[in-house]
Amino acid sequence: MAYSSKTSVNLPEFMGQGFSDFLKLSEVHNDSWGLALANPDSAKVIKEVASAASSARFSEIISNQSAPGALLHFRWASPGLGVTHENAHPFSFEDIA
Repeated sequence: MAYSSKTSVNLPEFMGQGFSDFLKLSEVHNDSWGLALANPDSAKVIKEVASAASSARFSEIISNQSAPGALLHFRWASPGLGVTHENAHPFSFEDIA
């Protein structure tokens, strides 16, 4: 899920009532979650090896972090690929996500 906005918002604000339905996807895609927040001068990536639906950290971050753009990913790992922080999406390099 991604968005681009003229003002800083968080994903629940941007999606409205549809956010809770989208979050249910993380019960299946439950190997990790990641959030890239895009500001005009930088990008910040936050990720965790856990299901977003059961993560207290996810709940806190998703409600309290705002940006004019963001990308949220729920990972369902491919067989044989490790479920690790390094394999969680989105990937980043320097200030690019």
